[in-house]
Amino acid sequence: MFKPVLYKEKTAIPLPRKFLGEKEYADALETFVLVCTDCILINQKRRTFYLARRRSKPMSDWWFIGGRSFGGEEELSSMHRCLKRETGLDINPERFQFLTMKRYLFKDRQQAPQDKSCDSLCYIFAIFVTDEEIAIASSNLDPEEYDAEFGLKEFNAEELAKEGVFPSIVDLYEYVFPDAVVRRPAQTYKEEQ
Repeated sequence: MFKPVLYKEKTAIPLPRKFLGEKEYADALETFVLVCTDCILINQKRRTFYLARRRSKPMSDWWFIGGRSFGGEEELSSMHRCLKRETGLDINPERFQFLTMKRYLFKDRQQAPQDKSCDSLCYIFAIFVTDEEIAIASSNLDPEEYDAEFGLKEFNAEELAKEGVFPSIVDLYEYVFPDAVVRRPAQTYKEEQ
């Protein structure tokens, strides 16, 4: 199975974490593709995904847990950091399984001006979780990012179709459970949101 690899020259100097002001960050969003790490929390026995309802843009709807990577940060380190920050789960990075990469061109973003697009390249990981881990993560969701009232919601194929989640989530469900077919509605994802 393919795994992401970061190739480093021997003399490469680690990049410091630098945070940009709002104006500079807005300019960067219009100039560069963001690199993110996202994680699908999975109950393999019940064949379900756990998603959280995001409060912030882009994708203020049911979504994965994750966030942007820092320059020079390895993908597993980024995923570990994002999951811990957003759920309180301190999971051994060896438990993350790389699934695929996806690129998203979202219609808007959290940063001003919000009506501008956001282009993200995402490493998608899976982690098979216990009920105890789901309870911890659900009760510790970052309220800045997610609607804590909903916690983590469990979705099977039927619920994914009923909720009309973003097509990428459906595609990943069918990838993880290849014998599953999610009955997609005749209309496309809610583009008018």
